[in-house]
Amino acid sequence: HKAFELSHHTARAVMPTLVARLFVQYPQLVSVAVDHLPLPSSNELSRLRQELKGDDGGVRLDCHGLQGHEIVCIGIRLTRCQYARLMGLGCELPHRFSQKHWKTPTSGNPGSKAMQLGAMLCAGLESAFLHSTRSATAALRWPNPKLPSLLPPVLPWLPDEVFGHHLKEMHPSVDPRSPPARHAHMQQFMLDESFRCAFLQVLRAKSELGALDLADYWRDEDDADDWLLISAEDLDRAMQARHAEYDLFDRRRTEDLDIGSNKEADGNGAEAADLQKHISTMGKEISTLLAQQSCVGGVDASQGGSGPSEGGGNSVSVNSVAQDSDDSDMEGVGELDVLGMEEEAESSSDSEEGKEEPDLFREYLSELDEQLGGALNEVAPPPARAGKQAADVHGLPLESHHVRVHETGPIELDLHAMEHVLASYCCEHQLAPGPASLLLGELGLVETASGRHKTNVEDPLNSMD
Repeated sequence: HKAFELSHHTARAVMPTLVARLFVQYPQLVSVAVDHLPLPSSNELSRLRQELKGDDGGVRLDCHGLQGHEIVCIGIRLTRCQYARLMGLGCELPHRFSQKHWKTPTSGNPGSKAMQLGAMLCAGLESAFLHSTRSATAALRWPNPKLPSLLPPVLPWLPDEVFGHHLKEMHPSVDPRSPPARHAHMQQFMLDESFRCAFLQVLRAKSELGALDLADYWRDEDDADDWLLISAEDLDRAMQARHAEYDLFDRRRTEDLDIGSNKEADGNGAEAADLQKHISTMGKEISTLLAQQSCVGGVDASQGGSGPSEGGGNSVSVNSVAQDSDDSDMEGVGELDVLGMEEEAESSSDSEEGKEEPDLFREYLSELDEQLGGALNEVAPPPARAGKQAADVHGLPLESHHVRVHETGPIELDLHAMEHVLASYCCEHQLAPGPASLLLGELGLVETASGRHKTNVEDPLNSMD
């Protein structure tokens, strides 16, 4: 309320009745008139008027152009900035708007100041009509809130079923026939229309103009304009006081934002600390897993696992692997077995639990080794006796022979390294031999192009499937 009192100024203005009704119905037209002052040259105004067609060229807003209308004096509400600008313009108006041709109202002479203000507003509004500035159309979409008759009686899309459906879903509910709803519609209605067309529609709406009584807007005197008589020192003090109010508002606003940000930061800080702690714990577990050494018998015994069994010549200790897998499950830190050794160990351990004589199982394995070795040696002679490259039988080279691993020392195998070697070898399919093929060739598992018996690199490692 204080800001409104410090920003507006009401002054009397003498003008024809038709123009006075427009300023009362659409108060925003004052801004349009002030924006088109000072006026362009008389030649420019004549050129703009010659471009008009039909009855539009005869629209004039001076006293002589509207001789059939009465001259009245009404109070016009302006901002202090607009009023100060009008009082300081001192521009020369066309001959039709001069004090000599501007008539006084029948109720009495309000003074030259009111007649000059009315003439300037009428001249500025006529210039806006000639220029037809499109941005000025919005002023005709903000009617006086005290005159609901200027609003459309019914919204155009009210009979639409889709609009009615969405209207029912709105919370809180909105009455489409209420003045706020009709005001909102009018403020957004055809803003791209030219100001000249919209102004003519309002100007020729006789029914709306006749329903307005200008006697309610009569003013005996203007608002005090002593605020214009201010020294530089007073202006500086007023500006400092206003800046102090702004600074106080900014400080309060900043304090409120800081309090809210601190609360949010405290909550985020606790979550971030918990997340950092969880990530640190996971990193330690991963480091522990990577530091362990894997082999066929399981994890190294020095790092909490069980090593190879001491009994017998069989290097694969089934019980130790099963025990490692059980311990890993209990601790929640199990190794990721890509080759499926974990499942094989579990199934072997289940079958071993039912056997009371482990030596019988090793004897069974030894017998299988003898049968397999005899079958392979009967197919083709050993590589030492082969004089040339042997042919393939069922995808296996004929020089393949069975290597006995029983009744020998245990084989230490790093599963992690072996997995990477096999993965690298599989990626070399249909390509030139790489490091994996050369390494496996040195071990006698595959034959490369540089070997004694040359084979295609495409041959898969079937014997190790």
